[in-house]
Amino acid sequence: EAGPCLAAPDAIAAIREGAAVWDLVITDYDMPGMTGAELARSLRKLRPDLPIVLLTAQPRIHQLHQGQVGLFDGVLGKPAGTAQLASAAIAALMAARERTTKCTS
Repeated sequence: EAGPCLAAPDAIAAIREGAAVWDLVITDYDMPGMTGAELARSLRKLRPDLPIVLLTAQPRIHQLHQGQVGLFDGVLGKPAGTAQLASAAIAALMAARERTTKCTS
């Protein structure tokens, strides 16, 4: 099941109100009022274990956030195909699971 949020504050509210319901966040970088990085920082405060994938058309942003520890679990450049998006989602979910396992071990 997917639940689109049209604005970053809506995504923050959705996670705050039903944190356990959400398994993954896929966000754009350029959004009105808040960047994808700002959204990720806010969501990490609410749910540090939540996998977050950044999707961006800006090559510079893509390069800056690729491999940045703790902010995004995956970074994709636009356009991204269905297979790329699915692969990034699976990798992000696995990374989050590994991160959670390390914290509880």
